[in-house]
Amino acid sequence: MGAGPADGSSGATGGASASRVVRIVDPEGLHARPCAAIAREAQRFRSRVVLVHGVRHARDLTYSKLLDELKTSKRLIRVACVSRERAPDTLEGRIPPALVDGRLERAAGIALTPESSRVLLCGNPAMIQDMLAILTDRGLMRHRRREPGHIVVEGFW
Repeated sequence: MGAGPADGSSGATGGASASRVVRIVDPEGLHARPCAAIAREAQRFRSRVVLVHGVRHARDLTYSKLLDELKTSKRLIRVACVSRERAPDTLEGRIPPALVDGRLERAAGIALTPESSRVLLCGNPAMIQDMLAILTDRGLMRHRRREPGHIVVEGFW
């Protein structure tokens, strides 16, 4: 994950345990395969993994069947967001507004807090910028080499 062991055992404060790892991806259906690999590894994580998959159209929810099969792990929570149409079993709209209005956390059954969450953002620059603003307002910090934090960013392009 880049911010410490993939099992979530090292938190932002240099040893405090994070109870969940939240991966927020907005790949428009193109790069979901790494998410499937992450989901497969959920059984070995000591923390819960929340995978938020955002796309424009429901048809772009690639790997949905695989991710749903892997969802049998109690450590994996999957939330799909579709921004340009309504689709069953998904949140409608973009990921940042879904976090602000509480729909995302309700759907995942978690609260994103500095004490219990580590976040990997992967997606387009606008989503990353919006999410960084929201998460930093909540007290989560971006992870830096010399300054441990809660948020790791992987740019989509």
